[in-house]
Amino acid sequence: RKPPEEPKTPPRAVVMPTDMHDIVRLEIRYGGRKTAVWKDTTRSEKLWRFVSPPDNPDIDQTRIGGILVLLAGLRAERNLAEVQSTNLADYGLDKPIIEVQVKTNDGRELSVYLGAINPTGIHQYWKTGDSDKVYLIIKDVGDIYAKFVTDPPVTKPETSGEGG
Repeated sequence: RKPPEEPKTPPRAVVMPTDMHDIVRLEIRYGGRKTAVWKDTTRSEKLWRFVSPPDNPDIDQTRIGGILVLLAGLRAERNLAEVQSTNLADYGLDKPIIEVQVKTNDGRELSVYLGAINPTGIHQYWKTGDSDKVYLIIKDVGDIYAKFVTDPPVTKPETSGEGG
């Protein structure tokens, strides 16, 4: 006898349908503020630079890389299309808490909007700019995007550890 087949889990939706290496501009808005960066491809290192706020010093390239990995690799935990309301206000997406916009090296502009935290406090509602489908992602992702704005990835000066 053949064992019964396991029920197939539907594939999880991709939040940002692009490769992290294709992103050339990233802007995140949160709490009335924004942080925007662009990839300087004129140099061999292809370093990230601040667009806004413009007075920030050098970017922590490792931290921006982490944000890009998280953004490009993120998949939805659940699609709510079949079971919930289609009213975006029910999910806090009529006035998103966080807006993420990227531009790719082939000129595409992609957006992700994060709304309210769900009743369990574990997930956050999100949608892409070109769709009204609502999905859930882990709330920690929204926290990381918010921190990108409230505590931009500025290179911190090294300290010697000695008292002065």
